[in-house]
Amino acid sequence: MGEPMSRTGGALLLALVLSGCGYFNSLYNAKRQFAEGERASARGAVQPAQDAYKGAIEKAARSYRKHPNGRWSDDALHVIARARFELGEYPAARAAANELLALSSEPAMRADAHAIAGASALAVDDVQTALMHLDTAVAGASEALRGRAHLWRARAYRKTNELQRAWQDLDAVREDDPFYLAVQLERINFGVQQRDSARTTAAFASVLARPAARQNLDTVFDLALQAVQVFGASATRTMLSAPLPDWLTSARDSVALIRAEVALRGGDTLSAVDELAQLSARSIAVVANAARLRLARTRLPRASELEDLQELRTILLPAISDASVPPMLRNMRIVEMLVQKSQTSGQPVALYAAAEVARDELGAYPLARRLFTTYADVAPQTPWAGKALLAAIALAPDAPESAVLRTRLAALSTSPYAQALNGGTDPQAFAVAEERLQRSLIAMRQEGGQLADRQDVAVNRAVATLDSLRLAAHTDSVRHTCGLLIDTLAIVGVRADSVRGACMRADTIKLAEFLKADSMVLRGLTRDRADSLANRRRLPDPKARRDTIN
Repeated sequence: MGEPMSRTGGALLLALVLSGCGYFNSLYNAKRQFAEGERASARGAVQPAQDAYKGAIEKAARSYRKHPNGRWSDDALHVIARARFELGEYPAARAAANELLALSSEPAMRADAHAIAGASALAVDDVQTALMHLDTAVAGASEALRGRAHLWRARAYRKTNELQRAWQDLDAVREDDPFYLAVQLERINFGVQQRDSARTTAAFASVLARPAARQNLDTVFDLALQAVQVFGASATRTMLSAPLPDWLTSARDSVALIRAEVALRGGDTLSAVDELAQLSARSIAVVANAARLRLARTRLPRASELEDLQELRTILLPAISDASVPPMLRNMRIVEMLVQKSQTSGQPVALYAAAEVARDELGAYPLARRLFTTYADVAPQTPWAGKALLAAIALAPDAPESAVLRTRLAALSTSPYAQALNGGTDPQAFAVAEERLQRSLIAMRQEGGQLADRQDVAVNRAVATLDSLRLAAHTDSVRHTCGLLIDTLAIVGVRADSVRGACMRADTIKLAEFLKADSMVLRGLTRDRADSLANRRRLPDPKARRDTIN
């Protein structure tokens, strides 16, 4: 009988041991997963951190449910409270911390529970409860949470406007504390709010001296932009100029990128462009690409020549892996291709289309203004010359040249757009002009895109200057007037090529056949064209051809 009893006792003992091992292993795995969440959070990996915290909660909760009064139940609640807090689940974190306070008598554990409860209360704006817990926490919190207790109590004091006490709490956090970097970021924010340049400068230097700041550069950037609003660009750049340690080049260059952006926000374009150009040439791909893109976006609003686009394209080409760059390069090429097409085909509406791309897609306003005015120069007889002048004026209404453009616009008395300014336009004529222009512009932009797509992205294609377009319009009036005919009638595709060929040959019979499909011919334009062709080609009966066209 004794032997079987011994086996039973041994089996029971084994079951208890295995149960204890499972209990301990669940808690061990919960703590390990929480630590993984902390590491992921420190390197800025948000989703992996959240997944790890959730796993820690699940494992710790399983351990706690099995043994709510067990030896390690307070450890399980501690993990749950901290993980809930990191996930931003403040009511749940507060509940777990309060349950931990009811269960544990261990001083350090209770201090940590007060720290979590206080921070959670402050997160939901229960300031007085937060201060009560945090006062207790500061006195006895563990090394892992003491810095957080000071940080959150400082935030509570800021809410109650006890500013000196807030600074004392921030100053109390040691450099070896896990929350030291977060405290220094808080000091920058607080210093900016209080317009305390000395404390803000010291805090920036403390942040940038720590390798861990690499994971907080976005926050540093946001704080620097706040500082610009209070201290100005020059002072903020000085705050970011403290000698940096020899961590990674990318981190130093990232700070330089922030300095360049600060300079831009403060209107110091020369310094910004200089720093961005240096970064574009020397830094690793990620920072260099960001610098190239920012440099291009800084210079585009000042671009006034096609050559400026070519230079910017050269700057952007090495950054083509950035998703923002290919669309910019393509739009630059479209502008160049459309300007070139306006030369080779004699269709000025391509200039108008190029101007819209430069304005709307690139933000190259001076260039768009030049393209609009060039269109008005080479196609003044079209109804859309007035609209082009209006677009040019709108881009720089206070510029001295705009007064001249307004005078030119007033002289276009027959333009439906000029008439619309004075309230005297014919609604039908205006609608017809708009519909034809939009048809032409859509076709031109599509063709410009096709031409651009055929070009090798690494090839800088030479294009003629805008001044030469004006000269070409005067020296080859036949090609120019034929192009105007196609623009005016919004003819595209094969029919456009046929009309252009017949017009260039002065073949009135073919021209009439091709134009039968369009019943809305603008008489003034085609009559002028007929006279011009008759004079140049000495046709026997120019009047008959006018009637045929009309």
